[in-house]
Formats: sequence, structure tokens, C-alpha cells
Amino acid sequence: MKITRAMALVSPLMFALAACSTKQASHTAAAPAALSVSFNGACAGCHGDSGEGGLGPALAGSKLSLADFTATVRAGSGPMPAFGAADYSDAQLSNDYAFLTGK
Repeated sequence: MKITRAMALVSPLMFALAACSTKQASHTAAAPAALSVSFNGACAGCHGDSGEGGLGPALAGSKLSLADFTATVRAGSGPMPAFGAADYSDAQLSNDYAFLTGK
């Protein structure tokens, strides 16, 4: 009888803890494994193969928001040309932003 009562008290607690850990894990997105083909073809020559910088500024660890990052790529900046969605998709931009910033 004592074991049954203890299990009745412990079982709901175990399920609650399992549910909490599942919810937490589902909100954590995995970082992309690599930069896009578009970054490698259009950006790496100036910003480095991993965004570490070169002729252009470093992008790795950038504090820019995704909106500012996208706006800069779309409009260009200084000697950097603009890249339209046909050349660099929004999905590729989001992937590269996440890779470079860890966000």
C-alpha cells in the first residue's frame, strides 16, 4: 500500500518534469551548419569564408538585427553592391544571419 501511494505522488511529478524538458528543447533552434552558396559566391570574397572580415567588415558575431542585415544586403552599402532576392533569397539571408550571429 505504501509503494502504491508513493508512486501515485511521484508519477505526476515525473510527467511534469518530462513535459518541461520537452517544451524547453522544442524552443531551441539548431544553428545552421554552413553559410549558403550565395554567401560563398557573393560575399566571401570581401567578408571572408566564415564572415571573419577581409576587404569588407567582419560579419561573424555581428550585432545587426535580421532586418538591418537584410536591408543592407538588399540596398548595398558604400562599395558593397545590392543583392536582390533573385540572387540571394530571404531563406538564404536568414540562414546566413543565423550562422554568422548565432541567433
